[in-house]
Amino acid sequence: MSVYSLPATDITEIKAEDPQATFAYISPVLDHIFLAPATTDANGKTILPSLDFKVHSAVYTLIYNTTTTVMATNSKALYELLSAHLEETVKKIGKSIDEKVDNTKEPTAGEQLVSGYLAAWDRFDKNATYIDRLTAYLNRHWVKREEDEGRGAKLVLTTWGYPADGVTKELAEMCSKASSGNDVLVPTRPLALRNWRMNVVEKLKMESVDAYLKTLGAAEQEKVAEELRKSFWTAGVEPTKPQIIALEQFLPKAPEAPKPEVAEKVPEAAATAEPVAEASSSS
Repeated sequence: MSVYSLPATDITEIKAEDPQATFAYISPVLDHIFLAPATTDANGKTILPSLDFKVHSAVYTLIYNTTTTVMATNSKALYELLSAHLEETVKKIGKSIDEKVDNTKEPTAGEQLVSGYLAAWDRFDKNATYIDRLTAYLNRHWVKREEDEGRGAKLVLTTWGYPADGVTKELAEMCSKASSGNDVLVPTRPLALRNWRMNVVEKLKMESVDAYLKTLGAAEQEKVAEELRKSFWTAGVEPTKPQIIALEQFLPKAPEAPKPEVAEKVPEAAATAEPVAEASSSS
C-alpha cells in the first residue's frame, strides 16, 4: 500500500459515536487529496488526485453520521482532529515549496519560490473548496450552531472590500474568518485558508520575491504580483500586513477619487451685512 492509498469503501463497522474511528478513515483521504503526487496525461496535462464516487460518498456519510448524533462532543472532537490534520498538511506543503528553492542564488531563489508557491496555492485552494463541500454537514450542524451562539470569528467586512469595493458579502466573510486567530472556530474552507496564511504566507521570504519581481518587465511584474496579492488576500492576509505592502510597488496605484469643487468662500462681514438702499436722486 502506498503512502497516499485510499481506504476501502466498506464503512459499516465505523460507529457514528466514534469520531476517532471516523477520522482514522478520513485522514488518508485528505492526504490523497492534498499531498499525493499529480500525474500527467498523454497530452501533457497535469491531473490532480481526486476521489471516486464511492470514497466521496463514504466520507460524506461518515461525517453526516457523526455530526447528526445527539452528542455535540462528537462533532467537536471531529472538528479538532480535522483542524490539527490540516495544520500538519499545510506545514508539509510549505516544506515542499522551500525544498525546491536554492537560497544561495538570487534572483533564481525568488523565481523558484514564486513559481513553487503559486503552483501549490492553486492546488490547495481548489482542494480547500472541495473539502468544504465534503464536510458540509460538519459546517452546517456544528460550526454554524457554534457561530450563531457567539463562538465564531468577529467579522470586519469593510477590511475586505464589502460593500465599497464591490466584493460580495460571502467572500468578505470568508476572508475575515480566514484572518482570525488559530483558536477561533471557523468553517472548513476558511480553516484551511487560515492554516495556509499562518504556515505558508507569513513565512515566505518576501525579499526573495521582491528580488525576482524586479527582474521582470512591467506587464509581467504586475501579473505575478497580482496573482500573489490575490492568494494572500483570499487566505486572510489583511491589506496592512507586510506581505501585501511588499507587493504594492509592483501594482498599479488606485486612481484618486475626484476632489469635490469648493465654492468660493464669502467673507463673513459681507455675508451678514444688511442690504443698502439706493439713494434717491434729488430733483
